[in-house]
Amino acid sequence: IEQGPQDLLRERYGLTAEGIYQSVKEVIGKAPSVKSSLTGSALVGHPHGDEQGS
Repeated sequence: IEQGPQDLLRERYGLTAEGIYQSVKEVIGKAPSVKSSLTGSALVGHPHGDEQGS
C-alpha cells in the first residue's frame, strides 16, 4: 500500500474524473451493444433465462 497525498495517488492511478471517464469510454467502445447481445447466441441455448431460472 502506497502512502502519500490523496490527490497525488489518485492522479497516479487514474482515479480522477478524467481518468475514470476515459476508462469507461474505452470499455464501452469495446463492449457489444445490447441489441446484438439479445439477438446473439447467448439466448439460443437458454431462451427462458439462466440456469437459476431468472
